[in-house]
Amino acid sequence: MSLETVRTDYVKERVVLQAWKTRMGLTEEVTEVPPESQMSDEYKEGWITYLNFVLKISKRMIDMCDDALANNGNTNLLVQKLNQEADAYENLADQARKHGLSELGDMLEHECAARRLLVTEL
Repeated sequence: MSLETVRTDYVKERVVLQAWKTRMGLTEEVTEVPPESQMSDEYKEGWITYLNFVLKISKRMIDMCDDALANNGNTNLLVQKLNQEADAYENLADQARKHGLSELGDMLEHECAARRLLVTEL
C-alpha cells in the first residue's frame, strides 16, 4: 500500500467518522450512500475486524447483563468485569501517554471513565 493510499484512506476515514457523529442526532431514515463505501478494500477490512471485536465485547456485556437479571439483579460479576476493564484502560492510557500518544491516551481514558461511571450507576 502506498503512502498516498494510506493518506487517502485516512481522509476518507475522517469523512466516515464525521458522518457517524452527525448522524447520531438524526431520528429519521438515512438514505444516503454511506461514505464507508469510498474506503479502500484493505481499510474496510481493518474496520470490519475492529467492529467485529467491538461486537464481541457488546455481546459479552449483554450476556452479563442478562445473567445479572436472571440472578435477581445481582450485578457483582458485571461490576467486577467493568472494574477490570476500567483498570486495563487506565493502564493502557498511561502507557500510551508515556509513548507520546496523547490522543490515544485520551481515548482510552474516556473508555476507563465510561466504565467507572457504569459501576457507580449499578
